[in-house]
Amino acid sequence: MLPSPSSPPTQLFHERTNTICTPVQTKLPFVLPTPPADKPYSPTGLLRKRKLSFSSENNTDNKSECTKGLDSDGEVEEDATPRPRARRYTSFHKAARAATAVPGRRREPISTRAILQSFVSSNKSDVYKCQSSDIDGYLTPPYACSYTQGAKNGGTPILAIATEQGTTHIVNTSKRKDWDIEPPRTTLQVHQNGIFDIKWNSDDTLLATCSGDQSTHITCINEEKVMYALHAHTSTVKCAAWDPNNANLLSTGGRDGTICLWDLRIPGTDGEDGPTVLKPVMTILGAHEESTPKARRRGKKAFASRSITSVLYPETGTYGLVSSGSFDGVIKHWDLRLPAKGKGSAKQKSPMNLYSSTNDPTTLYGSRRSRGIIKLTPGVGVTSGLIFGLGADSRVHVYDVLSLNPLPLGYSHRNMQTNSFYVGLNLSPCGRWLATGSGAGRNSTQGSAFLYDVGSAARQTNAAHLQEGVQLKSQQGEVGAVDWAENMLASCADDGTVRVWRPDVEIYQECIQDPENGRWNWSWHSYSSFAVVGTGYVGLSIIKALIQQKVSVLVITCSPPKSDLELPEGVQVVQFRHSIASIAWALQQHCIEVVISTIDADDLHFQSSVAEVSKGAGVKLFLPSDFGMPTEGSQDSFIAMDKSASQVIPYRQETIKLNQCVRVHSIPRHPNRQNLCESLNETSCLLTQIAS
Repeated sequence: MLPSPSSPPTQLFHERTNTICTPVQTKLPFVLPTPPADKPYSPTGLLRKRKLSFSSENNTDNKSECTKGLDSDGEVEEDATPRPRARRYTSFHKAARAATAVPGRRREPISTRAILQSFVSSNKSDVYKCQSSDIDGYLTPPYACSYTQGAKNGGTPILAIATEQGTTHIVNTSKRKDWDIEPPRTTLQVHQNGIFDIKWNSDDTLLATCSGDQSTHITCINEEKVMYALHAHTSTVKCAAWDPNNANLLSTGGRDGTICLWDLRIPGTDGEDGPTVLKPVMTILGAHEESTPKARRRGKKAFASRSITSVLYPETGTYGLVSSGSFDGVIKHWDLRLPAKGKGSAKQKSPMNLYSSTNDPTTLYGSRRSRGIIKLTPGVGVTSGLIFGLGADSRVHVYDVLSLNPLPLGYSHRNMQTNSFYVGLNLSPCGRWLATGSGAGRNSTQGSAFLYDVGSAARQTNAAHLQEGVQLKSQQGEVGAVDWAENMLASCADDGTVRVWRPDVEIYQECIQDPENGRWNWSWHSYSSFAVVGTGYVGLSIIKALIQQKVSVLVITCSPPKSDLELPEGVQVVQFRHSIASIAWALQQHCIEVVISTIDADDLHFQSSVAEVSKGAGVKLFLPSDFGMPTEGSQDSFIAMDKSASQVIPYRQETIKLNQCVRVHSIPRHPNRQNLCESLNETSCLLTQIAS
């Protein structure tokens, strides 16, 4: 049974003291040094004794005469200026000093977005297929996945995958060479319906699966047998969460709007050649329903129940539970201590809702109505004290765990679509990286996973949410569940595959330098943020080609665009007055990865300065303007004549030459109509290859 406070409060404070417990005085393990008896002791430790001396050789006789009477006490005390000693600060002292420092002088934490951009996945050894159990089928979509607790702590990466057909696959996702045989996997038919959530308990001995058959099964992986069947929900069970402090307690939430709490130690009913059937020890009916329901007219159907989309145990207390619903962005905190029964009634009361979010974050970004929360995940490490919630408004919201109030920051990407409640959200074991799934866009059949650096979320700085996420695009259909292990990420997609992503800077550099050959073996992050320097007919054609690829485009110009040049929607324009600092600020604030120069011949001397600014702003690729002349191997182009063009853009230990990074087919200064159309088509094809 769940514990409950029944005994009276004990005496916490001692008499004549205001401390909880008076510490016992113990003997010191070391002995303080004692000065010798023949030497005087200075308690301050700041006085030194020196003998008077004279540097002049002519006063030798006077020195002896003067010092005759000072033999006994010829030493004079002299004040010595104390010097500060170097102190060694522990990690706790460093964190305390950083927290108590002046806010205006605190430095922003170093961004790890470059590491997220280096995540790659092998097309041969990092793809795990979910075979269908039907004779006519080939692959079945995976709905959920979960790494063991040992995998999150650096152990063997054992991943549990739940499919649409109720099958559970236990696979080992350790790194292996291409075409190596996959380690043997365990396949269990746990349900006869789709599994929507799967979770390991705290000691990795039991596996909970939530299914559309209105039940939750507890499976022992060592015995490969379903041990318990939890029956109480009247609709699909959507989510589950194990108590981190007790491996026998868990909570489930369903589409019927009910939260059930289970204790595996309670005796149940033994089924015929089946698992033991258990009943919940506590039930919360209509957890996210309105306290005062509105009256409905005759003839109208009753409103559907507000589904429970996610439950988790917060780190603030032992007896708490946090839940989210599909109706709005308000999350609630429940007190799970066993409530007392009412007088004259044998029915037990439901747990009490201690507090909820005062504001709905899904209505703070221009939305006309509330949107639900799809998934919750608690913060760990540097993000302790926070709760991240993936909303149906395609944005990740951040809550304070103490008050459950939303913080004024969020994370989003222009290509992230969270149209369904199958999309997942999870935080890395280090607490710094956040991963989400996403549906496919309107004009695309390819889903994506998105990575965010949330290490500065607890500081609530301006730069915490300005960084756009990193898009990992390689699977077909919607990318749903995601989960982290140590230095790896697993993503499930509708194409029946599970991909594993790992950070590898060397492989990422090889793929960027030779993308044609790299696509045969690897999948990696594609460029998604571009900046076009200069406007005109050349720049307009490039901007339109980029917009068709659904990437972020920033236009940097020294003057407003011409009236006859209509920029597409979604393009941001930044004007500067020949100020290099303003260009650097714009590139850093928008996290630009690729800079395309369309500067004409009159201002071509300014291009080398733009290249230097791009280098300092962390730009990964720079495309210079050559006006129709190739940049590779040419001696007559403007860029080749400029000595500064031989400088490089470093990316960690690798370098990319400015005039050899990519061949640019720009447009001549005064072309005819035929050459103009041919150059525009070549430029559009080139940009399509870069952005894809």
